[in-house]
Amino acid sequence: MAVLLKKTLSGFIFLGMGVALVLGIVFRIDVSQIWEAISRFSIGSFSIILALTFIAILVGILRGRFIFKAQGDDIALWKLFVTVTAGVAFNYLIPFGYVGGEGAKGYVLNRRFKVPWPKVASYLALDKLFELTGAFFVIFAAMIAFVHYLGFSGLTKRMFFAIGFILAVTLLFAMFYLVLFKKKKIFTNLLNFLKLKDTRFGRGLIGAENDIIDFFDVRSKYMWGAWFLTLLRQVIQIFRHILIIFYLGRGLLFAAPIISLGGLYLGYTIPIPGALGIQEVFQGILFSIFGWGAGEGLAVSFILRGVDAFVVAIGVMVLFRYGIKLTMRTKVEVIDTKDNN
Repeated sequence: MAVLLKKTLSGFIFLGMGVALVLGIVFRIDVSQIWEAISRFSIGSFSIILALTFIAILVGILRGRFIFKAQGDDIALWKLFVTVTAGVAFNYLIPFGYVGGEGAKGYVLNRRFKVPWPKVASYLALDKLFELTGAFFVIFAAMIAFVHYLGFSGLTKRMFFAIGFILAVTLLFAMFYLVLFKKKKIFTNLLNFLKLKDTRFGRGLIGAENDIIDFFDVRSKYMWGAWFLTLLRQVIQIFRHILIIFYLGRGLLFAAPIISLGGLYLGYTIPIPGALGIQEVFQGILFSIFGWGAGEGLAVSFILRGVDAFVVAIGVMVLFRYGIKLTMRTKVEVIDTKDNN
C-alpha cells in the first residue's frame, strides 16, 4: 500500500503541473485565437478525425491479435478493444507511476478473460515495443522535416541538443533490436535498471522473455504482420494530422503535420497523465515556428483531446463494467515485490 500511495502521489503531482501549464498557456494567449481556429472545424470534419482515430485503434487491436496468435491463442477483437480502451481511460483519469494503463489491460485480460499471466506480459511488452518503435519512426521523420524546414542556420543550441538526444535514442533502439534478433536475453538487465525486476510485472515479463525473443523471427509471418500493422497505424495517424491542419485552412501539407505529430509523441515521453500541458506547450511552440500562432497550436491540441474524450468515455464504461476497485488492486499486485501465489 505504501508503494501505491507513493506512486499515486507522484502521479497527482505531475497532473497538477500539467493543469498549471495549460492554465498558464491559455491566460498568455488570446482565447479568441483558439476559438477562431476551433470554429473552422465542422461536425463533419470532427467526425472524420474521430473515425480515423478508431480505425487506428482497430489496426492496433489487429496487431495484438497477431501477437496472441504467435503464442497459439486467438483473442476476440472485442476483448482486445475493451482492454485497450480501459488502458487509455486509466492513463487519463488515474495518475499512476510505473506501468500506466498496462496494469488495467493486464487485469482485464488476466482476471476477466482468463488469459494466463505470462501471455499477458508477453502481449503487453510486445505491443508497447511496437507502439514505441512506430512512434519513434514518426519522431525521427519529424526531426528530419524540422531540420529541413528551418535549415541548420535556424537551429538553436537547445534544438541541437534535442536532435542529439533523438539520434542517441535511435542508436539505442538499433542496439536493442540487434540483441533481440540475435536471440539474446535483454529484459532481465533492463528491468533491473528500471528497478522492476522483483515486481510481479518484472517476474512475469522475465518468464515470458523466451516467447518475446521467439516472436522476432525473420521467418515469422506474425512478426512481419505486426510490423506492417504498426506502420499502417502510423500512416493513419499522419493522415489524420494532415486532415486536421487542412481543416484549419492551411492546405494539404506534409512537413508541418508530421512535425506536429512528432511533437505530440515527444510530449507523451514526459510522465504527466495524458501529456496534459506538455502537449499544449509543444504544439503552441511548433505552430509559432510555422508562423501560424500558438493559439492555433492549442486549438489542434484541444481538438485531439476532444477526440480522446470519446475513447476515454468508452474506457470508463469498461472500467465500471469490470470494476475500478479490482483494477486498482491488480495494479498494486503488478508492482508488488511479494509473491502471493
